[in-house]
Amino acid sequence: MNVFFTGHRGFLGRELIPELSKEVQIYTFEGNLMDVQEVKAFVKAKAIDRVIHAAARGGRRTKQDSPKILAENFAISMNLRNLELPTLYFCSGAIYGRQNSIYEYSEYRTCETYPNDYYGQSKFLIRECAINDEHSLFMRFFNVFGRSEGFDRFVSFNVNQYNAGLPMRVFKNFYMDFFFVKDSIPVIIKWMFGELIPKEINMVYSKKYTLIQICELINTLDAHSVPIDLISQELGKDYCGDGCTLENLNSPTIGLKAGLMNIYEHFKV
Repeated sequence: MNVFFTGHRGFLGRELIPELSKEVQIYTFEGNLMDVQEVKAFVKAKAIDRVIHAAARGGRRTKQDSPKILAENFAISMNLRNLELPTLYFCSGAIYGRQNSIYEYSEYRTCETYPNDYYGQSKFLIRECAINDEHSLFMRFFNVFGRSEGFDRFVSFNVNQYNAGLPMRVFKNFYMDFFFVKDSIPVIIKWMFGELIPKEINMVYSKKYTLIQICELINTLDAHSVPIDLISQELGKDYCGDGCTLENLNSPTIGLKAGLMNIYEHFKV
């Protein structure tokens, strides 16, 4: 089986391609995903059977949002959709509208609120266009972590603080879903080999944690503990989804704490 993986230089590509390559032939593309003819020629030359679409502009709360993010994300996704191949789209909790508090939202609530940010709007519109396509799959992360993420990310930053014996840091406390990236692999493999699974899956664990509680979990990874500094007493907006669909798949996962341990052991001095 030949699978076209977009966004291979991003976090999901770095984490998933080495694992998925053990199961299928993965092809990556160095051309312009905005150029529909170039994409079609590549897909034909490589005899692509399926597409995993991880390429995306924006998404970070710390990055500037702009209409260009909406335009490019939508155009690239529609170019891929027009290939009429089975396609896995990586979605985002931003589809629910991050202007509001999002707590345990199910897959069925994706159309309730239109996001007020361009990245969220792009994910909303892509999903609206492609959700009814035959063989489409939307895997929705709220926050995903792994060994190759940047050191400015919440998990890697605080695991490294813990490892160094320094205080962990939380700017505002609220509920947020974090998902260990390699726990998504069994679901992706099911889809690649044609197993019948729901077309839309929130990639979240059932148990919900605040950012402070996640730091408390990190404090149990070894014999020592460090302080947890809460910068602001103001509560942030919750950002987590309902995990029933994933749980009902009975797909094996190691879970949040074991995922945190994996990161800690990777960085441990």
